Amino acid sequence: MNDLTAEKSIINQLLNDKDFLFEAITRLTLLDFTDITCQKVFTRADKAVKKNKPFSLMSLPETLRIKVVKLTADVIDYTSNGSIEAIQQASYRRKVATVSQQISALSQDGDIEELKAKATELFDSGEDTTVETLSPSSAEASYLEILKNRKTNKTTACSLEFRQLQESTLGFSPGEMIVVAARPSVGKTALLENMAYFQARKGKKVLFVSAEMTAQSIIDRQVCRLADISFGKLREGISETDPDYAKVQRALEKRKNFTILDAGSITINLIRSKIHRLKITEGLDIVYVDYLQKITGEGKSEYERVSRISNGLKALALDFNIPIVSACQYNRVADGRKPKLSDLRDSGQIEQDCDVVISLWPEDTEEVSGKKKINVDLLKSRNGRTWSNGYQLWFKGSRFSFHEILNIPVDIPQLINYKED
Repeated sequence: MNDLTAEKSIINQLLNDKDFLFEAITRLTLLDFTDITCQKVFTRADKAVKKNKPFSLMSLPETLRIKVVKLTADVIDYTSNGSIEAIQQASYRRKVATVSQQISALSQDGDIEELKAKATELFDSGEDTTVETLSPSSAEASYLEILKNRKTNKTTACSLEFRQLQESTLGFSPGEMIVVAARPSVGKTALLENMAYFQARKGKKVLFVSAEMTAQSIIDRQVCRLADISFGKLREGISETDPDYAKVQRALEKRKNFTILDAGSITINLIRSKIHRLKITEGLDIVYVDYLQKITGEGKSEYERVSRISNGLKALALDFNIPIVSACQYNRVADGRKPKLSDLRDSGQIEQDCDVVISLWPEDTEEVSGKKKINVDLLKSRNGRTWSNGYQLWFKGSRFSFHEILNIPVDIPQLINYKED
């Protein structure tokens, strides 16, 4: 019960496609392969990725290299996603067959409750063995180390430049899923960009995943804000003799620690593969996703599709121990009023999965000197307080930028103002 064609295809692609190499290592395990040669190649590929070393046919020992050439000689074009799924399905069928045989042998006699317990134990034993667990002593040591790091300001949380959000959430912590929700054209993408850039400037490694815009468009928006140049002028182009050209250069020099992922179809598996690769090669502290409902996924209904995407983003946060911040749209019913958690579009699962929900909504559309006030509510905070007390930020749409409002309401504490270096 195997798929040798798919296994050979995987090995062929591992040796020839660096991007696929990271995806395969992320999604497959050694036990998914049945052919011994394929197992040996996969093991070497896994070690090479973890040690950040090059991997190719020439990096294999000669005897193994000869076997691989013979094995993959008849490989025809086979889509990477299809071959990975084929191996996973065959691996799962083998597991079910093995467990079925064991259960059948146990079912001849014995107590029925004992049989149920044993059957469950057998099936669970075949699950992914790469999941780590902590013994009580290890967990205690890890927690004490975290406490000491917090005291000495060595926390791994990604801080925020906006005062009340920072004070209430203490920053975005590893393993958290954060949602920034708003109706279209309110500024949720701009807020994600502002927060991501601030954290990159503080030395955090940022991945910005865009399912809605190209990387070039995101860079345009960043330069527009950092260089204080109109978006229209950037789109028209700037010559080297223009005084603004130097401003653009200085703005680009500030774009450190900021990686952009854009593609025609963004999937959870693509994001997982990119995170895995960055974690190994460059390091990664936080991921921003724009936006949740635009991620490609499967489901019998839109509700099921969005629910799976939400589950997938939360799983990424937990599996890689990093915060995942995603923009999310409200339903149309939220137009013209203060939004509620139940207004999150297409799925109640989002509300269940996320740890923090930041809500943006305009009280009115009146602009003052090219800026307008955007209300900011903290509708959910799993580890802290929530509020909906009139906290506002200035949003300058022409520069895609958010700023604190100086006349802070009296019920909002005066907190540290986090500024750029």
